[in-house]
Amino acid sequence: MLPDGLFSRRCPAPFSLYFNSRETPSLTMNQAEKVYDMTAITYDLRSGNPYTERVRKAEASLISRHASGRILDAGCGTGYHLRALGNITGVDISVEMVKLARKAGKPVIKADIESLPFRDGEFDTVLCMYSVLNVCDWRKAVKELCRVASPEGRVIISVSSLYDKGYGSLAEKRAVRPGKHAQTKGLRISGHKIPFRLFTREELEREFSKHGFCLVEFGSVFRGVQPRWGMWKRLSLSERLGLFLDRFRPREYGAFYLMVFKSTKQRQ
Repeated sequence: MLPDGLFSRRCPAPFSLYFNSRETPSLTMNQAEKVYDMTAITYDLRSGNPYTERVRKAEASLISRHASGRILDAGCGTGYHLRALGNITGVDISVEMVKLARKAGKPVIKADIESLPFRDGEFDTVLCMYSVLNVCDWRKAVKELCRVASPEGRVIISVSSLYDKGYGSLAEKRAVRPGKHAQTKGLRISGHKIPFRLFTREELEREFSKHGFCLVEFGSVFRGVQPRWGMWKRLSLSERLGLFLDRFRPREYGAFYLMVFKSTKQRQ
């Protein structure tokens, strides 16, 4: 369990990075399918670094406290969260990812997150974890996540934020202004360039509110530490200290956001 300092609650009624100075289009689902089919076999190895492990622990903490009932993992990848949960169905655009995810022994289907093949309100909890929203048409995806969630349901997401762009200090982060600073960076996976949309907390809240969901819990990691996603060696003592001190820094400045949205819709 991670410390409470990572989260706040409220409810109103082999890869490398390259940086772009302007917004770029998201991947089409056909493009996403090809990229993740080609990289599925090395996905877990590529993601097995100390910073990713930190994100996964934060995700697991949030899921353990909020996920219940019928659960959908939209963009399940190789099935990381499928292994730990019971009544769960996985969805991924990549047929190779689906093959690996099915080893968790849970139902997994190939489907498009921008057009989910489920009835309205079919799930009590909908997960969309580890930057799935950063690479797709996120507004279409948010609409679908909310559509398939029940009237009393919750949607749990984790995404890279506007501050996941190599800012080295809190002073630099305080100077960042949405609209003035680019909200896209590029991710290169096994030679494939992927446009990567970065989010502010406010725009995600606005988009979910359009579909009848309010933010009930907000957390982040890497507030004063810049994650090195391509690093596989153990963290140094100074890096571990930096991560420990992270909990005392403003949540807004985290490079990676974790959010829980609750439906405000009434059952008919």
